Amino acid sequence: MGEAASLSAALLWAFAVSLFRPAIREYGARSVNLAKCTIAAVALGITAVAAGQGSLLFGSHGKAWWILVISGVIGLSIGDTALFRAVDELGPPRTLLLQSLVPLFTAAMAAVWLEEWPRTHEWLGAGIVLAGVLWVVGEGTGRDWRTVPWSGLSFATVSALCQATGIVMSKYGMQDVPILAASFLRIAAAALGLWLWLPFGGGGGHLKRLVREGAGPRVAGASLIGTYLAILLMMAGVAFTPAAVASVLLSTTPIFSLFIDARLTGRPLSWRGVAGAALAVVGVAFMTLAGGD
Repeated sequence: MGEAASLSAALLWAFAVSLFRPAIREYGARSVNLAKCTIAAVALGITAVAAGQGSLLFGSHGKAWWILVISGVIGLSIGDTALFRAVDELGPPRTLLLQSLVPLFTAAMAAVWLEEWPRTHEWLGAGIVLAGVLWVVGEGTGRDWRTVPWSGLSFATVSALCQATGIVMSKYGMQDVPILAASFLRIAAAALGLWLWLPFGGGGGHLKRLVREGAGPRVAGASLIGTYLAILLMMAGVAFTPAAVASVLLSTTPIFSLFIDARLTGRPLSWRGVAGAALAVVGVAFMTLAGGD
């Protein structure tokens, strides 16, 4: 169940990226990210209240509540901001390549904090999936890294570390808080962090233009798919699967994007992309179909 939820979240993220792309080009990544987090937080809040979990949303309910809130700020507010800076300085291919650090950081932190060790077949499958993802995103990165700015590498590493921290903290917090309420707490904390950062980070003008020019409905539709639904699936994946395994499966978004972009643009798939996708499928099969140790 957790594996299917994680893969579904990765698929929805890939689909949402294609929907967000025109708005990001026109209004900037920061303003679109703020809009999507705010829309998803409102939708998740309404859903949680309708499901009878409203009492868990506001006011501290112990350690788990605060851990989920902090995980949203670290993983989504700080992590996504660092990710955008990395994309600006390194470009998407190299940034995606460095995002492969997320499963490694997650595995290390989950082992220390949660005492969680995936089984042998899960380790093997995770390695195969990660190899497939690296094979896909490595295309177009270029071989010469000597001219890559250290600031970009730093932002990419900080982003990966923050995202891994957010995943592990989320799993810890969901021991006492249901998935729906936990999802709201994370995304609401992320949205609040982005709003507080807005005067310092810029993007306010772009956000006003996004609303004024009527782009809100387009962003809202993509937000419901790529943030509202995807974060619920992601949190379910983290809750029901070892954190390291969920992190690897969540990193398959570039593979789904490869096929979605080919469909939308009409460009043929490269042999490298197909081979990487096939390798990832083999890895998923090991993780989900293999028996015990």
